Amino acid sequence: MHIKSDQIKGISSMVVHCFILSSMTVIARLLSEQFSSFFIVLAYNIVTVIGLILWSLATDKPILPHTDKVKLYLLRAFIGGISMVSFFYGIKFIPLTESVAITLTNPLLSAFMAVIIFKEKIGIRRISALIIGLIGGLIVVRPGFSSFSLAILFLLVSVITSSMCDMLIKIMSQTDKSMTQLFYVSSFMALFCLPFTLSNWPSSITTPYILEFLSLGLLSCLNMVAMYWAFKLADIALIMTFGFSGLVFTAIISYFVFGEIMDIWTLTGSITIVASSVYVAYRESIVNLKRVVGT
Repeated sequence: MHIKSDQIKGISSMVVHCFILSSMTVIARLLSEQFSSFFIVLAYNIVTVIGLILWSLATDKPILPHTDKVKLYLLRAFIGGISMVSFFYGIKFIPLTESVAITLTNPLLSAFMAVIIFKEKIGIRRISALIIGLIGGLIVVRPGFSSFSLAILFLLVSVITSSMCDMLIKIMSQTDKSMTQLFYVSSFMALFCLPFTLSNWPSSITTPYILEFLSLGLLSCLNMVAMYWAFKLADIALIMTFGFSGLVFTAIISYFVFGEIMDIWTLTGSITIVASSVYVAYRESIVNLKRVVGT
């Protein structure tokens, strides 16, 4: 009997989120060669808000969704802005493989925060899967940082603030829909970044860069929807196990964009990551099956 529970749906949403995030990382890396981190965050949030307004007009739904969590959205936009700006700055000076190695700590930190804040249960199987996924990620990237640079510090700041945002998303997803979250977060984040871009505004933006910014905005909308359903349907400690799948997607996309070849280490690590994720999904299916049979 096949059981497609909320937990499995949450896992699927998390995997989609990881694929979108990997795509956004590659695009952001390309844009960072020409634009400041603040301008990249500002531009793609503006594109996101415009897209939401067009969607609202097309579906005849309110442009300004109702919410009673404005203060939380301000906090999340501020923390999220720090996370994004720090990340875009870091990947500009560090190869993507090393950048991914640092961000591998995000699922672990988020799962740890969820246990403390939300009292989520994390058994030996989930802990083991998280550790195995981390080992697989380290096999892929084989980090060997010879010195601690400012760019690495920015990436660590991005990881910590990103985990904080994950906690806020979990809280907001209980009452507010994904489009509501996306509208307020994108609007406030754009306002926060605007003052830092005025003194370094680009003189011209060519068509290829405009298309890249539009792609970032579209992917941002899709990413928010995926994160909304992931955090709404499943425990953070569970779905963060699948955060390591982003390594697989990054390796594949980097091959086509930058010509990076997947070697035996990358293949071995990717298989390890997938195996740990599939194991957790299998265990969740067994648990859900027992619950259904028991009732």
